[in-house]
Amino acid sequence: VYRGQRESLRGVTAAVSTAGSVRSRPTITRFVAFGLVPGVPGLAALVAQKKVDERELFLIIDGPDWQWAVKADPKHTANVRAFAAEVNTAVRRLNSNG
Repeated sequence: VYRGQRESLRGVTAAVSTAGSVRSRPTITRFVAFGLVPGVPGLAALVAQKKVDERELFLIIDGPDWQWAVKADPKHTANVRAFAAEVNTAVRRLNSNG
């Protein structure tokens, strides 16, 4: 059941889709704070860059005539992948039992 929609597991596949990346960027505050340190100007600011997480994670459940795409927190990638594997295992068991 997802958002009130109940579907059978017959013919279902689950997958995980990712997009984006984690990148680093200098911030004005860090540049000013560390740029005043004696030595190579701005070097410390480049070392102390802020990480920006632009990743996206989706759990995709495909049925014979429907699809669910559920956005998930990228910090929980391992759990989302494990859930997709459990769905696929349940479908295989269902199909092998008749």
